[in-house]
Amino acid sequence: MYGLNLALSWASDPGVALATTHEVNSNAILIDPLRRRVLMPFCGRSVDFRERLLRETSNSIRLSSTLLCSLGNDLKSQPGPHGGLLEGNPSLGVVFFEAENLGRDARAVTAYHICILAGSSWNAEVLRAHGIPQVETVFQGIDATLFHPAPKRALFSDRFLVFGGGKLEPRKGQDNVLAAWRVFAARHPDAMLVAAWDNLWPQIARGINDSARTAPLPFTSEGEPGMNGWATANEIKPE
Repeated sequence: MYGLNLALSWASDPGVALATTHEVNSNAILIDPLRRRVLMPFCGRSVDFRERLLRETSNSIRLSSTLLCSLGNDLKSQPGPHGGLLEGNPSLGVVFFEAENLGRDARAVTAYHICILAGSSWNAEVLRAHGIPQVETVFQGIDATLFHPAPKRALFSDRFLVFGGGKLEPRKGQDNVLAAWRVFAARHPDAMLVAAWDNLWPQIARGINDSARTAPLPFTSEGEPGMNGWATANEIKPE
């Protein structure tokens, strides 16, 4: 999502010719036809760029352009399509990590980049705590053409709606939301919790079962979180 929104935002900037080293699977990008058309030059440049890199035989390639390098939880970058190291002029690391322990080599790895762009203030704090000073916090932001104040639909106009959205996993604290909701709903019976929780990785979603605040999640025979039998949030009774 970060890369997609970046490509869309820079598509209209004549001073930026963005391309990615990864193969762009257009079938996996769920956008409207107009946005898909806007991305066509980016996708074309990415194909050409990737093909050029695949022809390289050197283990380390230094580009003449700026490189935004995606970093993993250990702050290590993925190899380029040729299987070796890519360096930009300059290189900036981009990271969204989930664990506080970055490993002993974290500081040494960041020496390849003039700056690390952290996707959250917590990520930035952890990086600085590991002795990495060249850190900037850059939030993902939103697409203002999709997310903006709009006329109310007046659905459930007789209820007080509370929305909760995001990736379903212990780190996101949905069990805390439900625990708080039990108390809130007991005091305000007209309230309704509208939840949009999902996770593409069922094994991570299962971690919510370790919490004593929620009942175990039901799963389908394929191992995916199943909706059959799930109680809606407003049906959760206070203890």
